[in-house]
Amino acid sequence: MGYSSLARGANSNFRRTLLETQFQQRFDDFVIYTEKSQIRHLKDVDNNASNKVKKIVNNLAKKDNFLVYYDGIIDKLEWVKTMNNYKNIAEELVYNELIYC
Repeated sequence: MGYSSLARGANSNFRRTLLETQFQQRFDDFVIYTEKSQIRHLKDVDNNASNKVKKIVNNLAKKDNFLVYYDGIIDKLEWVKTMNNYKNIAEELVYNELIYC
């Protein structure tokens, strides 16, 4: 069962590609791991990144007294725009902390 045959999260795919293209020494060290260790590492990165993004989005919404879930009271496009903004901020923070490191 090869790496490409397993389902990957977007964060773990991005981390692996970044290591392979930008950080050759780290990627060489990564390749030395057994395949199970690679998969475990990438799943951990993906899970941690996803959880941190959700937490940051919730914190940003709470700070601005904004509802995390659409309730129909406010304009839907405004809600989507705000939530996308929160998500983009959160992803940038998480990528700098977990993916690009």
